[in-house]
Amino acid sequence: MNFILATSNPRKVEELQAILGTKHNVSTLADIGFDNEIIEDKATFAENASIKVKAIQFRRKYFF
Repeated sequence: MNFILATSNPRKVEELQAILGTKHNVSTLADIGFDNEIIEDKATFAENASIKVKAIQFRRKYFF
């Protein structure tokens, strides 16, 4: 299974990859060529995470 981690923090990627092991691949936004700015202007972590998911889904739907 492939995961896209919506972060530019390489340490977070390393940590998640270590947890998931070699059966899963963890990519960053940069790895998939996503260089658009994502405005996180909501009040909660969950709301901002939803913004990121929608932006990535839109990009993957139309550009991959």
